[in-house]
Amino acid sequence: MIDSKLLQLYNRSKQRKYSKLFQEEPSPSKLVITSKDVENKFVYRYFVRRTNDEGTVMEVNKSTYENFKKNARFVTAKIKWKIVGKKYEQIRDDIIDLGVYEYNLQAVSKADLTFGGLLSYIIDYLEFWVAEV
Repeated sequence: MIDSKLLQLYNRSKQRKYSKLFQEEPSPSKLVITSKDVENKFVYRYFVRRTNDEGTVMEVNKSTYENFKKNARFVTAKIKWKIVGKKYEQIRDDIIDLGVYEYNLQAVSKADLTFGGLLSYIIDYLEFWVAEV
């Protein structure tokens, strides 16, 4: 037999846990490029949106992304974003070298297949671009 008081306490703790989960909202964050990022030639960009609304896309920091990755009310996406290189693709000896624009467009298009809304949200595929030196 289960003690009803213990069951009530258990249910209250579960309610608090789920109540907090339903109250959480992400905060937007703007990416800042560092000299280390330029040296690495890539950064990661993180996005969150409500599961049922492709119009609520928001760029967030890594910590927020990790937190909302576990929240069923939200969909998350992580994109490897190229920041250093040629602006547009170069073709040499039948070899295509993707430029920053094409690389980022492909990354967004791929992420959009499971995330939805990124192709409408991201319009500048050269954002944060640094020319090769």
